[in-house]
Amino acid sequence: MKLTEKQFQAANHINGPCLVLAVPGAGKTTMLLKRINILEKYIDPSHILSLTFSKTQANDMKIRYNGLKTNFMTIHAFCYLIIRNYYKKKNRRIKILESDDLYNKYNLIKQIYLDINGKIMSSEDLDDFFSYVGYMKNSMDDIS
Repeated sequence: MKLTEKQFQAANHINGPCLVLAVPGAGKTTMLLKRINILEKYIDPSHILSLTFSKTQANDMKIRYNGLKTNFMTIHAFCYLIIRNYYKKKNRRIKILESDDLYNKYNLIKQIYLDINGKIMSSEDLDDFFSYVGYMKNSMDDIS
């Protein structure tokens, strides 16, 4: 993809932060990957971290970039990494509630479904449930 003039400016910006704000499909990811290519001329690629919100987007960027040393991850994964490293440094063990069957949101929904309907919820229905909930939260739909 050929970069627009604004994308070219953002990709070639070297000193200090650069905010890129654009609508979906405007070429932000393509511009960011080009920016990483340019930055690798000046700094070690292992010192480059690209954060995104979704795991799907982070994986897509890894695949599209083909860089071996550059890090692509979600904001959540990055925060977990900081917390995990802090606990490791303090010789403490971290306990994640999601990994505990008692507090696992998937197991809780399956149990509620079983209690209400008297049958086990399929994995496909469970995935659909969380997709719908996510859609409602993101679109700020009325819960009713």
